[in-house]
Amino acid sequence: MQQWTDLFLNKPLPEGWMQGLLFITFGLHLLFVLLMLGTAILSLLFFLRDLLRQPSPDQHWNEHVAHSHMGLKSLAVVLGVGPLLLMQISHPHAFFTVTGLFSYVWLAIIPLLLTAFLLFDGFAHKLTTSAWLALICGLLGVAALMTVPAIFTGALTLMERPAEWADFAARGFRFDAQWMPHWVLRYLHVLGAAVAFGAAFHLFFSARNDKQKAPLLRKWLLGALAAQAVIGLALLATILPQLSVPVLSFISLGALALGAAVWILRPETSTADYRLLALLPLIFVSMLLARQLMQNEALAPGEAEAKAQREQRVQDLAPFSQKALDAFA
Repeated sequence: MQQWTDLFLNKPLPEGWMQGLLFITFGLHLLFVLLMLGTAILSLLFFLRDLLRQPSPDQHWNEHVAHSHMGLKSLAVVLGVGPLLLMQISHPHAFFTVTGLFSYVWLAIIPLLLTAFLLFDGFAHKLTTSAWLALICGLLGVAALMTVPAIFTGALTLMERPAEWADFAARGFRFDAQWMPHWVLRYLHVLGAAVAFGAAFHLFFSARNDKQKAPLLRKWLLGALAAQAVIGLALLATILPQLSVPVLSFISLGALALGAAVWILRPETSTADYRLLALLPLIFVSMLLARQLMQNEALAPGEAEAKAQREQRVQDLAPFSQKALDAFA
């Protein structure tokens, strides 16, 4: 008799509810990840900018930005538990296959996060007392933190391409892999979103009434949104065969909102234009909906095949069920 390994368990909720919960929990997690990562990147960049200026200005504002990272990282980590569990239940076949293929780098996420958080806390506490120690901690901490989304985007990229699993298992990471350009662009898209949302967050949170810092953050926000448009077009070229009408509709809505946000940021007539508070969530939600629809469409054939195999195994095992229950009793 064949050794069966699958557990024939029903999902705790209907599929629609599962997808809705996954969208909400992952959306909240991603939002705080972007705010956390953007805060870390911008805080380090502002520190380097001020460090190179002579005489070096006061770092207290940078210290305020860096210290806000602690609350953001806590929320990002806590809110990441839900989507991770839901992904395991909703897409077990693809999730466990890819995390197995990514096993070493997947397990590296924990030490990378611990290292990044400890080093960045050191950076935040040494900003005003030891510039060189803060520089070392900041560079290493942000580098470790930026590695984590590279792993996640790599795993998701491979998860959505079941046809590439066997080749990846045999040959591992290759720069000539078909999915590699999509992975790189997807990673850059995440970094651009982090800078954009981090700049927007601190434009309203840390520098709303600051006549010096607010224009600087507006420039970073404008630059990040413009970069997102360029990266997004290149990323779109890598997924053209996978585009459906609903996906393209959500991408178009997000692109229109991004264009409106860039237009608002062009003239520097105000330090914090509150129309952005409506446009940025619209961009975020529309792009996230497009991403989840594409993921569901990519994983649907494999899930249907795995479900059919499980149902066939249930039928094959049915003659032995009563015998097994009797033996157990």
